[in-house]
This record gives sequence, structure tokens and C-alpha cells, in this order.
Amino acid sequence: MPKVNVKIPKGTKCNGGTVCEQDLDLDLDIPEVNPTINPIPQPQIEIPGFQQMTQQIAPPPIPEPMQQPQERTYTNEELSELMPSGVNFAVCKGKNCADSKIQNKNLVTKFKQCPKCGCNNVPKNSSMCPCCGVDEPQDEDEKEDYWEDSDIELDAGDD
Repeated sequence: MPKVNVKIPKGTKCNGGTVCEQDLDLDLDIPEVNPTINPIPQPQIEIPGFQQMTQQIAPPPIPEPMQQPQERTYTNEELSELMPSGVNFAVCKGKNCADSKIQNKNLVTKFKQCPKCGCNNVPKNSSMCPCCGVDEPQDEDEKEDYWEDSDIELDAGDD
């Protein structure tokens, strides 16, 4: 049997809460480990009146590692068609974009101004201010005088 030297310093607490009052130097014998392996027999099902059948239980399947979904890449033309109305330009940042400017296929050229916050880039066809979130009134008479005219007007060819 191999021997191991164990040193326990003074002041060490044991499981019971006792404190060691002096340094201990112990030589311990460690037995060698020889594990025994016993095969597990396959289970068998016996049904009276039938011939003996043996059914093996398969081990549970090992789950395959989850694959990350492939990131979809878009061309600048596809991105310009996907842009929401009211957003005229955007910067494409990504692996295949090279930080290029994208122009919306449906440019908004005329804007109105919000009377609540003064945001002057509200698209003419919008019923809500993108800055403060205020909605236009439901009454048709109040709708006409609600929005103010904006000083911004773009030509369709502006970049």
C-alpha cells in the first residue's frame, strides 16, 4: 500500500467544531483501488401463455447540439424595399453592407409638423407623430386644422 503524509496545522477546526491545539503530522496508508465491472443484464419480458419474448430497451438518444440559425443577408435593393414608409434613408451596417447609405424605394417628400412637440418631419400620410407618439384626433373637422405645415420638402431626386 502506498503511504501519504498529511499535515494538519494548529488552529484547524474539525467537523465537530473542535480546534486542533498543535500541528499534526500523519502518515496514512492508502489502499490501491481495483474497480470491478459487472455487466448489467438486458431486461426480459415474460407473458404467460406466449412464447418467451425478449425486448431490449434502447438507451435514450443523445441530443444533437443545436445549430445556430443561418443569418439572412439582404442586398441593398432588398433592404430599400423593406424599409418602412416615412424612413427615407438608412445606413446599412453589417458583414455584406460596407456601411453604405440605403434610400427607400418610396420616398416621402412632403412633411407636416406636430403641434404638441414641434417635430417637423412627420410624413404627410402618417396619423401619429414619431417623436412624441401623439395621435391625430378622430373627428374629421379637427383633423384638418390639427397638423401644421412643415418647412421641410424634399425633391424626389435628393440624396
